[in-house]
Amino acid sequence: MIANNSIQTGIPGLSVSSESVDSRLLFIKYMKDTDSVTISGWSIHDDIPTYYETLMNETQSHLELRSGLVCNIQLELFNASTVKYLFKFIKIFNQNSARGKDVKINWVVKNKDQDMIDTGLDLKEFCDFEFDVTNYDGDYVSTGTYAIA
Repeated sequence: MIANNSIQTGIPGLSVSSESVDSRLLFIKYMKDTDSVTISGWSIHDDIPTYYETLMNETQSHLELRSGLVCNIQLELFNASTVKYLFKFIKIFNQNSARGKDVKINWVVKNKDQDMIDTGLDLKEFCDFEFDVTNYDGDYVSTGTYAIA
């Protein structure tokens, strides 16, 4: 969970705690007022389906009623079950993009973690909507995006 003392990153709905927070926790926050969802931390727990099925349902309901949604993903560690849900999430976004909804994923990488950059770039290949890979170095989120070389 992100504490009250947080740094705004320039990405709608994404802030980073300025206090010590256990990043091994999975943090999911749906913010209807800013049309955004934040997923961060470690996504490796046995009860992952419970969280992600709820998120999938909320996302679909949100997009039926609203014009778009931005998903900010800043995972430090995840497992195969999480990847399955990331693909489901991308499928929902692809379907809604085709219906004219404004959807976007910000894949936020801490400290230029090359494995996470590569994962984000791989996921981007399956997207028919805007998918940005950005870097968070502890003090800021870079304004550039990574491109496939």
